Amino acid sequence: MINSNFLYFNTHFTMTKKKNMKNIVWSIFTSIFITSISWAQSTKELPATALATFDGKTTSIKEEVKKNKITVLVFWAMWNNPSVNELSILNTKTTVPVYAVSVDAKDKETQVLPFAQSKGWKFKFLFDPNKDFFRGVGGTFPPMIYIVNAEGKVLWEKQGFVEADESIILAKITELQGK
Repeated sequence: MINSNFLYFNTHFTMTKKKNMKNIVWSIFTSIFITSISWAQSTKELPATALATFDGKTTSIKEEVKKNKITVLVFWAMWNNPSVNELSILNTKTTVPVYAVSVDAKDKETQVLPFAQSKGWKFKFLFDPNKDFFRGVGGTFPPMIYIVNAEGKVLWEKQGFVEADESIILAKITELQGK
């Protein structure tokens, strides 16, 4: 016959051990995730790649950024919820020029603008279906945000987006506007 005190202790100890293990695993995962996110200052410059506008023209983003002290570039895709969330937040919370560069596939081109309009976004939209420009600035997976100066130098970059990033991004925009 098993003593009920022993059974309680053994069950409690096992549950506590599992809980501690979950905390350890969560801490390791969080540390790796935060470390892997690029929140670094950069010495990159924008490549001289022509991008398509949604009205069928092309533009040089290097020429476009010359008009502003700082410009925000967000690489996004319709299928990527974090990038959609990032653009939705930036739409209402920043006054600096934002270029939303879609990296959706060429066969989705006709769907991108209606999708963006349905969100009420007020950005300047560009299309990079072959991801030439995206790769040219070191992009790997959307969302990827870059803050650049008028010379086309990347001042700050960050990959990925979770809601907690909102305050970090807005603070960085404010900081760089003041410089």
